[in-house]
Amino acid sequence: MKYIKNALEIDWISFDICVNHDVSKISNGCIIDTNLNIDDLSNGDFNLGNTTIRNKSKIFYSKEGDTIKLTSKKNIVNVQGNIFKWLHGQNVTGETNLLKIIFNFVEKFENLGLFYPTQDQILKIRKGDFRVYRVDIKGDLIFADKEESLRYLDHIIKLGRYPNKKKEKYKNGCYFGMTSKRWNIRYYHKGTELRDKNKRFYMDKELFALAELMVRSEIRVLNPQLKDWNLSYGYHWENLEKIDLFFSEKFNKLKLPDVMEREKLLNISNKSDRKFYAIARKNNLNDFYSRATISSKRAIFLSKYGIDIDDLRN
Repeated sequence: MKYIKNALEIDWISFDICVNHDVSKISNGCIIDTNLNIDDLSNGDFNLGNTTIRNKSKIFYSKEGDTIKLTSKKNIVNVQGNIFKWLHGQNVTGETNLLKIIFNFVEKFENLGLFYPTQDQILKIRKGDFRVYRVDIKGDLIFADKEESLRYLDHIIKLGRYPNKKKEKYKNGCYFGMTSKRWNIRYYHKGTELRDKNKRFYMDKELFALAELMVRSEIRVLNPQLKDWNLSYGYHWENLEKIDLFFSEKFNKLKLPDVMEREKLLNISNKSDRKFYAIARKNNLNDFYSRATISSKRAIFLSKYGIDIDDLRN
């Protein structure tokens, strides 16, 4: 099946950045952890003992309803979410450069009056001097029409294998290594995902039309694997060509057998004809059908599908 393979792009990210900020504006209060017994309060003993106070994470919503989570830790801010999607209101398209996405995010929060970065902090962010804990990388396959994209996804669900990763199916695709604490890969139809989440009504029509043609392949890399692959700091993602080659190799390890025969079978819409075709490929039709039925099917296959059943048995 023919498709256009888009450049790999960054999707979901979790990272720490050192940036001056207003703790009260990016936190949802605080949490006190203490070994104080509740009975001590009733006795008037307010010695808090071993106590730590940490800021409670705050969720920020975009106008489209997408979310990112921020957690203030002294002079560090941990950020989790699909930054590109939060900034642009969609992730049908995307950005290949992780450093650019994060810098654009910092600029946005500076404009909102929530971050107050110094020039030194800006320079470090631009250079990728920050820790990364999770990255999702997406590779989109664009087909000529929706039916072709769904057919290809069905091939992956039914026939696909990935080395050393168990396949688990779900409504709109499948995972390989879904429960791995290191990394997994999944495939799904982007248009169906948007429809299931009622996003189609809030999206540019051309973008949704593109999503309908799209099978998304997505690798999620968690902290232990980022360390092993030497990708745990922003500057490790600076060489875009190297990153593209590295993850393209991972995507290309999907094992999918020759699907042409299955394509031919699935293109026969009538179930009775499909069964006849499958039998004709591997058996003597005279063992299963009468001469009259074989003659009738021969005419149907020639006129409707352009297939000579005598060629199938040769």
